[in-house]
Amino acid sequence: MSLRGKTALVGVAESDLGKVGPGFTPLDLVGQATLRALDDAGLDKSDVDGLFSASAYHHMPTLSVGEYLGIRPRYSDATSMGGSSFVSHLFHAAAAIDAGLCEVALITYGSTQRSGGGSLSYNHPGMYGLLLIVEAVRQLRGEYGVRQAHEANIALVHGNGGVLSSQVTAILARSG
Repeated sequence: MSLRGKTALVGVAESDLGKVGPGFTPLDLVGQATLRALDDAGLDKSDVDGLFSASAYHHMPTLSVGEYLGIRPRYSDATSMGGSSFVSHLFHAAAAIDAGLCEVALITYGSTQRSGGGSLSYNHPGMYGLLLIVEAVRQLRGEYGVRQAHEANIALVHGNGGVLSSQVTAILARSG
């Protein structure tokens, strides 16, 4: 089964990065990134009917994220494969959209590990998961100024780590 050309990334965003300050929770950062991504896509929270998330902080992340954001999805997926979870969520979301289980999928993650003292330096290759996808999409859109890759048309995102050292790779291409 090929999902090529059947779905699209329509909005991407990041929350505040680095040491975010006391009082911020991972869900606060999820909220920031979600609102920014929805704005980028020209969508509203009420448009979201598919929710995908993994978390080191919440046992049932899609339930916690859904409650925090006020989203009641028709379909949710909390597959946890460590840092490669979010690359896997891309494929799961595309399959869910293709199968008619949802129309607009939100893939989200939030972490206060840096503010909390964890992962102050580079950890394992999979720990950045969803951020690698955001970087790839922004490169393909030509949004990186001095850091922009010249004529970026194809991007490869690879996640390494997690349960049984899972490996996931996604290849994104500029459409049109």
